[in-house]
Amino acid sequence: MAARNVTRLLKELKGDEVDLMEVLETLRDLNLLQQRTSELRQRDGENDLVHTKGNKSFPFIRLDKPGQT
Repeated sequence: MAARNVTRLLKELKGDEVDLMEVLETLRDLNLLQQRTSELRQRDGENDLVHTKGNKSFPFIRLDKPGQT
């Protein structure tokens, strides 16, 4: 499930320019995943991949909006 959601996240950000190594790097690095998640939220706002409350896509990371604790 995590690999599929990371792939969806990267496809939303970069379209068809995503490769397997980028997916693996994002899966392995929690900070990179948080950075890319924040990037998508800033660009597109809240969507099914990036939502603050009840996060089912990436339940293991904190997805607070900037300025919230």
